[in-house]
Amino acid sequence: MTPAQGSLLTEIELLVNAEIPARKYDDFEPRERPDDWKDEPTGGRPTYEVKGAPTEPKKNRFQQDEPPKVEKLSEKEIAAKFPGGIVPSKLPGKMMRGKAKRRGR
Repeated sequence: MTPAQGSLLTEIELLVNAEIPARKYDDFEPRERPDDWKDEPTGGRPTYEVKGAPTEPKKNRFQQDEPPKVEKLSEKEIAAKFPGGIVPSKLPGKMMRGKAKRRGR
């Protein structure tokens, strides 16, 4: 057996509910792998490497990103975006208040 097959042996032992003892052979002499040796396929879908696609560094999903820097708007830009001069400070409340009709089932 190879070390890669150790998990398979463990599953077999759990299935038959018995420990399979290891055997050592005194006359066994390990040798180097041949040059044309190919490892056994691990199963599942083969992995493909996408070439030419930009690679982004991996991000830690628990680490917070810095918020984007917001540039201050000039008075002219504020007047163009918010006619009447009222700048909202929060999102509007729920307008439907749960009165949206559902499909009749």
